[in-house]
Amino acid sequence: MDIPAGLYHALVTLEADSVLLECKAGPYLPLAEGEQAPWAPAEGEPRAATFLAELRALFD
Repeated sequence: MDIPAGLYHALVTLEADSVLLECKAGPYLPLAEGEQAPWAPAEGEPRAATFLAELRALFD
């Protein structure tokens, strides 16, 4: 899929051993302040596991 620049997005694997590859133009740059979706917990936050479970439940 091609997601236009500037749109928040998330990918969720539904099967074991799935592989996701994100490609974007230019050199790697860590997320800058303001690029994290305000509705999504940051990686490693306590709510992150619950958020992921909620996303997966959308496909049950």
